[in-house]
Amino acid sequence: MYLDKPSTEESKHKKKRKGLKDFFDFRNNVINQVGLIFFSAFVLATIITHQYNFSFDADLWKIAPGKRYKLSEILIDSEICIGKTGEDIKLLLGQPADYDPEQNVFFSYYLGNRPTFSGGEDAYLILHFKNGKVTKVTEEVH
Repeated sequence: MYLDKPSTEESKHKKKRKGLKDFFDFRNNVINQVGLIFFSAFVLATIITHQYNFSFDADLWKIAPGKRYKLSEILIDSEICIGKTGEDIKLLLGQPADYDPEQNVFFSYYLGNRPTFSGGEDAYLILHFKNGKVTKVTEEVH
């Protein structure tokens, strides 16, 4: 038999397929284990992110004041309130805790006791009005 020509004979030694348990055997497949760890971390991170990713819900705002501080971040980031009138805001968020009824300069909503490392601090959502419409939404801690 010449070395430069492929053999037409079938190989006598066929490779054996690995079983599922072999993928978890440290001695055989370190690369597969690392891949499995990264895949598991990705799935876990996706689940956690989805679990804690809220979207704004007006009903949740009204019935669960304890979650308002999470929802306030969505209100600020998405600018849902910008350009709305005082009446639109009252329909969306309910009656404010503090406001100036004559001038409509601001509305203030109590967000609750924001959890921090040094104890809790009272947080408020402040909606600033100009010409009867919301121009800015901020959060203040007292």
